[in-house]
Amino acid sequence: MSRYRLAALLLVLGVILAAGLVYVFRNEIFPEHSAAHRGAQVARSAGCFSCHGAGGGNGSVNPSQGKTPDDFSRVPSLLSERHSPQQLRQWIEDGISQEKRQSQAHMQAREREAMQMPAYGERLSSDEIQDLMAYIALLQHREAAKSRPAQSPGEELARHYSCFTCHGELGQGGVENPGSLKGYVPGFFGSDFLALTQNGNRQQVLEWIRDGAPESFLNQGFAGFYPARYLTERQAIQMPAYGDHLSDEELETLTDYVLELQALGPLSAQQVYDYSTQKPVQADRDQQESPPSVTASDSPPPDSSAQDFALFYQVKPLLKRCLQCHGPSDQKSDYRMETRQAAIKGGEIAEFTEVPAITPGNSQLSLMIRFVMAEEEDPYNEIYPMPPEGERLTAQQIELLRRWIDQGLKWPPGEDLLPPLEE
Repeated sequence: MSRYRLAALLLVLGVILAAGLVYVFRNEIFPEHSAAHRGAQVARSAGCFSCHGAGGGNGSVNPSQGKTPDDFSRVPSLLSERHSPQQLRQWIEDGISQEKRQSQAHMQAREREAMQMPAYGERLSSDEIQDLMAYIALLQHREAAKSRPAQSPGEELARHYSCFTCHGELGQGGVENPGSLKGYVPGFFGSDFLALTQNGNRQQVLEWIRDGAPESFLNQGFAGFYPARYLTERQAIQMPAYGDHLSDEELETLTDYVLELQALGPLSAQQVYDYSTQKPVQADRDQQESPPSVTASDSPPPDSSAQDFALFYQVKPLLKRCLQCHGPSDQKSDYRMETRQAAIKGGEIAEFTEVPAITPGNSQLSLMIRFVMAEEEDPYNEIYPMPPEGERLTAQQIELLRRWIDQGLKWPPGEDLLPPLEE
């Protein structure tokens, strides 16, 4: 063999070897993280938890001039669902939203506070801000899920059996796993998921849930190079086998739900927001200047018919109970609700939290549902159980309110509520 042919052969072999190493590194070793996982790292490095508390759930005491020593305010929790993605970006970049900046009362109160939200617009890159937004949106989604019914039978099973505890909220990963190949429990997205399930093969996903790991995966290994059974057995967190705990139907349902999340991929803040509000999750829109937000309409849907108002007449007795404190004779927190427009707008709390009292089409974002479900008063996060005294609403009555709001708050024109004593 001539010197040139040998050099050419070695070059070809070198290229093949390099390509193989690149493949193995990228697909078998290189870590893969969602935007939310990267956002958690940004939150730690940016000092978010120093003010908002560990995990963003317990804000620091924030003294304000003119208050007594026992009457401190607190830095708001990151867990409360208060902002659209657009508003959240404003808070991160500028330290305040446009709505709050235009409120003279808020700006005066802000000046008296010892701690103020920093502006990170020049400290964080655009990508870091987007990742941080995705992390906060996922925190809020997880918190909201504690007080609402599951959005699907699949989600109900996933939460009941703590799937998200290991795989991250909505399968977005981020949970460390010592001894595993990449050091973490994989999420339900990207190349990690595809490599473990033969490119998202449904039967493979079902076997992971049922058996803890498919035999074909354990015997084949990663790209034929690694003993998968050995690596699986040495990692600290083992995938449980749920075959003895779930029925065949439940296994099928949970498999479909995991594949549904996999199809969504790593989620941006807007996508988490859309998923939380049960909108169709579309392509990433974080790059847009003005992401759409939920808007509360002051008028009933134009296509309403008499049959559509059936839910209104079922919830009307519940609404009229509210008029004792929020009607013509008394307006606690400057809130009255004998008309549709007034009920949506809300009072002082709605203005402060930048969330309408009722968001037609979205009970999850409605303060009314948050308050009627609350068990304890939490003034730091603007949570007040309603009604404050007397008989509370039952679970069935709350679900009825939810259905009415999710239907679009259909309220017959001219059908204003009357104070109880005038009937």
